[in-house]
Amino acid sequence: MLRRVCGTELFTASKVSHFASTRKRELGAFGATVEASAKDGHEFNLSSMLQEYFTNLMTCVLFGRKFYGTDTPLTPEAEAYKASWAIQAKESRRLFAADYIPAMRWLDTLRGTQNRLKNEVLPARSRFLEAVIEEHTKDFDPENPRDFVDVMLTLGGENKLSNDQIIALLQDLLMAGTGPSKGTIEWAISELIVNPRVQERAHEELDRVVGRDRPLEESHLKDLPYIQAIVKEVFRKRPIAPLGVPHYNDREVTLAGYTIPAHTTVLVNIWAIHHDPSIWSDPELFLPERFLGSDHSVLGNDFDLLPFSSGRRRCVGIPLAMPHVTLTLAYLLHRWSWRSPPGKPIEMAELAGRGPVASPRIVCASHR
Repeated sequence: MLRRVCGTELFTASKVSHFASTRKRELGAFGATVEASAKDGHEFNLSSMLQEYFTNLMTCVLFGRKFYGTDTPLTPEAEAYKASWAIQAKESRRLFAADYIPAMRWLDTLRGTQNRLKNEVLPARSRFLEAVIEEHTKDFDPENPRDFVDVMLTLGGENKLSNDQIIALLQDLLMAGTGPSKGTIEWAISELIVNPRVQERAHEELDRVVGRDRPLEESHLKDLPYIQAIVKEVFRKRPIAPLGVPHYNDREVTLAGYTIPAHTTVLVNIWAIHHDPSIWSDPELFLPERFLGSDHSVLGNDFDLLPFSSGRRRCVGIPLAMPHVTLTLAYLLHRWSWRSPPGKPIEMAELAGRGPVASPRIVCASHR
């Protein structure tokens, strides 16, 4: 039911376009932050800026407020909520053995991870989001929703959501809309730095379609096939969820001649599919050109490209994720050229135990 609500009420074309002004505003604020750091060729940490930007973007879309770069003091509940994400970020960098070997669950228990999540993270988030829902309930206009909480509160009939369901949905959407988008842009900028030919071609396309003397608009994206190809190639070479989201079958099934016992956690090796030389020529090379003139979709229709999984369980937020990622990358390339600091080459190794996840990137940017 929650997936149906997301597909029919939240991530529709009209709702996504409704938040275009929010994207433009937050992208401008993000650009000002980069501008202040990129002066005189100084090196800076793009990763931390992306984290704040995507967090603000998603919180504005979801419940109408931002956590970073605001002069308005945060409430104690909001401060606790913000702090809970730092705890989760720390825990998410660890390898959870039970995700891959269920018999090793005792190891995760020994580290106290579940207790920290249960006793610190979840209560802080629930208290804050309950306060957000209460505030919205007092003054929302069903005919003019300001954010996703307003949209959820307007639902009735079989789609009516309880407060607990709204809280759970908000937490899932915020998690899915920040880390993966940040990681994709990190990898994109990193690949463009070590592949200057690709960056130069992207600049040429932006100069031809947009020009250097006018601002990039979201409407330009449809006329930027090479930028779109870069995004697809990042999805292919550097999937943020290399094993996808774990799936679980509650009864025994037979699939492609294999018997999968009941109560099995099933992981799809997306990274291996995206690097299979029988599917992709030169899979270790970063070649956006492979997607030019191609009908490859990120929607899971092609089982050789699965950044958002496929079928009934694919990511429901694709209509929001794609403009967030593509617009951000195009904006960064339209305004700046990117390079690594002198004597500090970009480290492209993937981190052991975490799969293909980018580490913080110290970069330099110069005006074009």
